[in-house]
Amino acid sequence: MTIRRSCDFVCTLAFLLLCFDFAAAQDADFAASPRQAYWGSFGLNETPAAVQDVDFGIMREGGALRLEDALDLAASIARQSDLGGLWDRFSVRGLGMNDALPSAMLVNGFSAGRGVFGQRDIVGIERVEVLKGPRAALLGRGGLSGTLNIVTTRPTFERAGEMRAIYGSFDTLRFELDYDTPIKGEKVAARVTGFFEDADSFRDTIETQSYALYPSIAWTINQDTTLSYELEWAEQNRPLDRGIAAVDGALEALPIEAFFGAPADGNIETSAFGHQLEIQHQLSTNWSLLAGLNYRETSLSGFSTEAELAPQRQTLFQDNQTLARQRRFRDFDTQQVVIRAELAGAFKALGVTHRLLAGVDYDWFALDALQNRFQPPLLSSLPSAAQSNAIGVFDLNASQGALPELQPFSDLKDTQQALGVYIQDQIALSDKLELRLGGRLEEVEQSVDDALFNASLERSDTRFSAQAGLVYFLNPVVSLYTNYAQGFEQPVGRSTDGDLLPITTSTSAEFGVKADLFGSITATIAGFWMQQHNTVATDPADGEALLNVGDARSLGVEVDINAALPKDIYLWLSYAFVDAQFTGERPALGIEDGSQLPNIPKHQISLQLSKSVEYGSVFATYGGGLVHVGSRNGALGNDFTLPSYTTLRAFAQVEPLENLRLRLDVDNIFDKRFYTNALSTLWVEPGAPRRFRFTASILF
Repeated sequence: MTIRRSCDFVCTLAFLLLCFDFAAAQDADFAASPRQAYWGSFGLNETPAAVQDVDFGIMREGGALRLEDALDLAASIARQSDLGGLWDRFSVRGLGMNDALPSAMLVNGFSAGRGVFGQRDIVGIERVEVLKGPRAALLGRGGLSGTLNIVTTRPTFERAGEMRAIYGSFDTLRFELDYDTPIKGEKVAARVTGFFEDADSFRDTIETQSYALYPSIAWTINQDTTLSYELEWAEQNRPLDRGIAAVDGALEALPIEAFFGAPADGNIETSAFGHQLEIQHQLSTNWSLLAGLNYRETSLSGFSTEAELAPQRQTLFQDNQTLARQRRFRDFDTQQVVIRAELAGAFKALGVTHRLLAGVDYDWFALDALQNRFQPPLLSSLPSAAQSNAIGVFDLNASQGALPELQPFSDLKDTQQALGVYIQDQIALSDKLELRLGGRLEEVEQSVDDALFNASLERSDTRFSAQAGLVYFLNPVVSLYTNYAQGFEQPVGRSTDGDLLPITTSTSAEFGVKADLFGSITATIAGFWMQQHNTVATDPADGEALLNVGDARSLGVEVDINAALPKDIYLWLSYAFVDAQFTGERPALGIEDGSQLPNIPKHQISLQLSKSVEYGSVFATYGGGLVHVGSRNGALGNDFTLPSYTTLRAFAQVEPLENLRLRLDVDNIFDKRFYTNALSTLWVEPGAPRRFRFTASILF
């Protein structure tokens, strides 16, 4: 069955079901409401999969400024190598290793998080939904082990605003704005959020300037139809920073401030500009239609000097003093168009209620990637320090000399498009048992054009992904669930041997229990198993080239608790045990059967506690939290380990006057030296030392 015939089938089925609803299902216990795409009107306890909501209040209380800070609150998520701080890269449940591109995310249900823009700020985010396990039966390609859906702030038709000014360690200066106002009664409303930040760093010579603006408009066309529009405009300027190096295997040999790049390279400039349009229409009591369009452009451009990874070119491996460095110029641009339409509703058949989702979407994505490069010569040629663009790791103040000229390295255009249709039905078999069945048929095409060598590669594929799940309600507030799901991902670019990378596939199973107690405590305990084929990883000798490293599997247990306790105490606890291993051997890469995947700790914990008090007319909140990350491999193979770490943070906030808030944050209280991720012994990202931040907020 072709995609077009599948679309016709879904549309016909939806029409018949809609007619059936008018005729026979007016009493169905269902009422549609504003919703996210691919989600329907299901509560968390009705969903046969683990979902963790990290809302803005939790992020703010945890002192998060960027998305990566917020994701530290979710123990199932582990940081991965992030192109020297230029984008967000993470794994969920141990899988998701491709460090050569940022992690794909959904934005309001659109697959609009692809691209090469810098690290995302939390300004403009209402909450982050961590959708655990593969969701290809609805979402399509990507998210083999989990997906993030960023839900943005939108107009609420109530007038409110907040301005924040922040000053902190390393000369951090930051301003934020959030203003929400009706424009025409309850018909039209607008909201503007944005920020500006200028900050130095604990890393020598590293300074970041970034800003973003997110205006949005909501229009209630009539009682059944709403339209929303959002604009994204963001820029970030900062040097690429690969972190420190381990000298003769010792991470403590060098100070965490040491920067091995070349300040003369200047900044890498990244930008994002996008539009998102969405319409929701209530067709009847039981049925609603959601449709949308997204267009987004991103870019990344600039020079960088980085430690050379190839052992046969790296002088540090010989003398433990002199670091050979490559140099690159990158000019990346992406464009993406996403169109979707989804029908959601309920009907009765054979005495049982069905809740249906059916939809179609189209995704077009293009990446233009130009790179010029200097690479140090082979050590066998006995190069001089100047020829290797080398620097003494213990004498960084010495003159670095002239930067080397670059040669053309790659000029690729990768174009991908996908057309998919999906359907999901959750059937109430009884008052206590519900069955979910779903599937997605997707046709994907990819072409990679190499302008440097005048060559082209193409492929097309059709994939069907299935899901099945059960939910059993022990009582109105506790449910048991299990699921089975399939996933796949279409890698971008080529492998090191010049071929297209094979499509990565996964299968998974999950079981768990969910509770929603007293309206103030939510908890999920889940166990999972995943198997992945054609795993894509970054070439440890290059840093941006990709390899097919074979099969991997991940299994583990998660505990997530979000609780408002008596006496105004708030608790957030997230724990994950994840055992992620290669299942097979790649001796040339140092991979043995059973070796651990890089940057995946077996144990990870995030804990946050806060308490609110009143002193007369003054309202105050104070609290703190910790993050514990276990030891993990720092590179492919087993010969380099990043040590475990635990960091503590604390905050206190007071409202001395109405609409005025003052807050003090202290991160890494005990000034712990730690490392968040690595790609090799030469690219290790250290965490920040103890730092302070003072915030003044005015509400209006």
